[in-house]
Amino acid sequence: RNLGIGTPPDSPNAVAQFIREHSLQYEGNIIPELDIYAIPSCDTAPVKEIYFVAIIDVLTHYGVKKQAAKAAKTVKYGSNVDGISTCDPEQYGKRFIDFMSKAIE
Repeated sequence: RNLGIGTPPDSPNAVAQFIREHSLQYEGNIIPELDIYAIPSCDTAPVKEIYFVAIIDVLTHYGVKKQAAKAAKTVKYGSNVDGISTCDPEQYGKRFIDFMSKAIE
């Protein structure tokens, strides 16, 4: 269903209008069409909560600057050091997937 809501920062008026139009049915529950990232706690939870989960990750072009930074860190810390922030895309992807898998277990 198209709600007429654009993407931030162009859409605050459309979102506010949608909330005003649907505020009577909101009553503390989530609106799936609006709260697309909201995850309600289970019905049997002692406290009703709504969780918001987001993956925030900025992918930078792996060019000469990143390659030079990785080379410098490798020289300084060694090639077997885990967790160097500058790494090639394949290693970064594996590390990211491993992290997300552990985070949601």
